[in-house]
Amino acid sequence: MKLSIVIPDEMKQRLDSYIAKRFGNQKPRAFSLVIREAVNDFLSRQQKLEELEKQQK
Repeated sequence: MKLSIVIPDEMKQRLDSYIAKRFGNQKPRAFSLVIREAVNDFLSRQQKLEELEKQQK
């Protein structure tokens, strides 16, 4: 499975500064960690939404 994420130009600078503050010079590894955190956060929210939808039915 291949996941492509498009980041708008105005967000790239904010993302770079966040990565620099949080992880220092470990950028390739840090970037994958940030992406993994974002995906995990999204998946957990998606799962909660699906559970709520099932409860409402």
